[in-house]
Amino acid sequence: MPKTPNPRRAIGQSQRVQLKPEQIAFLKALDEADGLISFACKASGVDRSIVEKWNDEDQDFKTEYEREKERVEERVVRMVEMLLFKAVREGDRGSIRFIQQRYGGHKMLSEILAGRNPHTRKLVQK
Repeated sequence: MPKTPNPRRAIGQSQRVQLKPEQIAFLKALDEADGLISFACKASGVDRSIVEKWNDEDQDFKTEYEREKERVEERVVRMVEMLLFKAVREGDRGSIRFIQQRYGGHKMLSEILAGRNPHTRKLVQK
């Protein structure tokens, strides 16, 4: 059976995108640094002013840079949500209050926090 292509394309491997090796190294470092630009600069050996110059002058880099930032942000948000809901399951009142304040108007989350959603009742049970 033929392999299904991986939907996550490697950084800079698009047929339409032409990136320099140091740009690819920076973007990979950005991924590994969970989007922290200063850490990515240090790890890749690229000065932040160079990254800003690439972002201003190189449309291919700018496109890949924005795509990578969005992907990292989505991953970090999922991780934080997972940790937050773990804290809620463990009965951490601060986490419960945060979710109530942030998402209290959302019907499903309100039901979860009130213990009325049968599928997620264990999330907030003591």
